[in-house]
Amino acid sequence: MIWNNAQLFNIDELVPEEDGFFALRRLKDAKQTFPEDNILFQNKMPHGAELRFRLNGGKAKLVCRTAKGERGRAFVYFGRALLGEYAVGDSPAEVFAEMPVEQTVSRIGREGGSPFGEKIVRVVFDGAQFALGSLEGDISLPAKEDLPAVRGVVHGSSITAGYNSLIPDLSYVRVMERLLGAEIENLGFAGVCLAEDWIARRIAERGHYDFIALEFGVNVMYRIGEEEFARRVRAFLSELRKGTDAPVFCTDCFTFAYAQSKIPDEKYRAFKRAVQNAVSECGGKNSYYIDGETLLKDYRHLSADGVHPDVFGHMEIGSAFAEKIAARTGLKLQKPLF
Repeated sequence: MIWNNAQLFNIDELVPEEDGFFALRRLKDAKQTFPEDNILFQNKMPHGAELRFRLNGGKAKLVCRTAKGERGRAFVYFGRALLGEYAVGDSPAEVFAEMPVEQTVSRIGREGGSPFGEKIVRVVFDGAQFALGSLEGDISLPAKEDLPAVRGVVHGSSITAGYNSLIPDLSYVRVMERLLGAEIENLGFAGVCLAEDWIARRIAERGHYDFIALEFGVNVMYRIGEEEFARRVRAFLSELRKGTDAPVFCTDCFTFAYAQSKIPDEKYRAFKRAVQNAVSECGGKNSYYIDGETLLKDYRHLSADGVHPDVFGHMEIGSAFAEKIAARTGLKLQKPLF
C-alpha cells in the first residue's frame, strides 16, 4: 500500500479520522465471527507493520500518534541498522530519519547480509494502535532491488504477534526474516487465531509467497472441542489451497504449561493430531506439518504465565522454524545471529 510516496508494509487499509490522521489496519474488513472475539481490536494493532521509503538526502519527518490513552514505540532503521526509538502517545509526535555515516551504515548492511537497500528507511510501529498524519522530506518509493526478494506470511496467536519479545526485532517472526533473508507479513492475532477460513481466503488473495507458515491450537484449545477444531483446520487448509500452491508449514502449539490451564493431556494431544491429520488430508502437495514441541523444546524459555515464550524462546522458535523452511524450500539460510 502507498501513502505519501512511501510504502506501507503489512497494512491493507488506512482509515481516515476526524483530525486528518489515518489509522492503520492490517486486514481490510476483518470479520468478527464470535461475539466475544476481539479480532477487530487486534486488527488495529501494528504487529509487523512498517513504513518504508528511500531517503535521497537531508532529513525526513513523520508525524504520527497513537489511539487515545495509548502509548507505543516507533523504531527507525536504515535497512536493518537501528537508528533510534521514539516514544509515541496520543498527541502528534515527530519521528525523524537522517543518515548518520553512510559508509558505516553500508558496512553494517553488507556484513549482516541485509536484503534492504542502505538508504531505505523503515519505521516499525509497536505496542499501540497507530495513526499517521504527514510525511515530509526528499524521499521516494523503494525500488524492487531495495527490498527482500523472498516473501512469506505467518498467521498465528499472540506468540506470532510477538508478545513478550521485548522489541519487534526479537520476535520469532523477525528472527525468521533475518535467517531467511525475507520480508514476512505478520498476521498474528492475540487470543483470536481461531482457524477461520475467511483468513485463509485473504492469505490466498494476497499474491505470491515463497512460503506460508501457520500456528494453530493455543487460542482455540480453551474454547472449542476436538471435532470442531479438526473441522476448522481442514476447512482452513482446503480454502488456502484453492488459491495458492506456495509451500505451507503448519505447526500446532509450541511447548506451554497446558496443565495449569486445566487442559487435559488427552485434549492437548488430540489437538496436535488434528493439525497433523489435516495437513496430510487437506494440505495437498508441498504442505508440511511441524510439531510445535520441536520448535520450543521445553519450559526453559517460557515466561511466568506458562504460555508465551520469553525473548530467548522467540529466538529458539524463529531459528528452528527458519531451518525447517529452508530445508524444504531450498531457500538459503543467512549468517547465524551469533
